[in-house]
Amino acid sequence: MSDDLNLPDGDVVADIHALVAAADGMTPYFYAIAGVPWDGEGLPPIRVTDTVTDTDSLDLSVNFRASRGQFEHRFVASVAYEGYQLIVDVVVKVEIPTNLRPTKAAVDEYGARVSMFAAYPYIREGFSSLASRFELDSFTLPILRQSDGLRFDSADSDELVEFEDADAEA
Repeated sequence: MSDDLNLPDGDVVADIHALVAAADGMTPYFYAIAGVPWDGEGLPPIRVTDTVTDTDSLDLSVNFRASRGQFEHRFVASVAYEGYQLIVDVVVKVEIPTNLRPTKAAVDEYGARVSMFAAYPYIREGFSSLASRFELDSFTLPILRQSDGLRFDSADSDELVEFEDADAEA
């Protein structure tokens, strides 16, 4: 990493180990759940990803945003099931010290190894609840397991996460 980062006084660059150690708290929560009638033909009523997969497949979109003192991973999952498109949208908010500046690689790995595992039970419960509400056959996703083969692109490993303007959120 370049020594010429022009960081504000007191800011500290964090790799994945520092990010995990410094996280003050994590809050997963449902952002939305929805079921829309859909026969599986043509484009789904709600587009979750840019590509359209088989109707038996789970589509998952992962988004990220950061501001000073926190970052969020948003997981939007969609599946076609018995004449419906079921959507579960879960956010995992992570509190970090305000002087911490995580690298992009650290946030990507945190999302895959920590935030996804915090969001997944909510995604499973959301699909199960929607199936029950629409009086569909029972539906449960399998248990998520950590992959030993999980690799991360190191091309942007030293780049710092850009924070959103705090005034824009108000």
